[in-house]
Amino acid sequence: SQSYAAAYAAPLVDALALVIRAGETPTSLVTEAVERLHGLPLRGAILNGEGKHAGLLRRSHRKG
Repeated sequence: SQSYAAAYAAPLVDALALVIRAGETPTSLVTEAVERLHGLPLRGAILNGEGKHAGLLRRSHRKG
């Protein structure tokens, strides 16, 4: 699985980043990934494909 790959690679890298596809990756999947990576050097997230979903992201950001 992808989380296994991250756990295997973690000792070999200084940091990990989670890549999230805007408008396609469910929030529940992002939450699960972050929980599985707990304790690993997760330093941030990359929002991929944001341009075509910018309006949607702005609206959901205002809602909290």
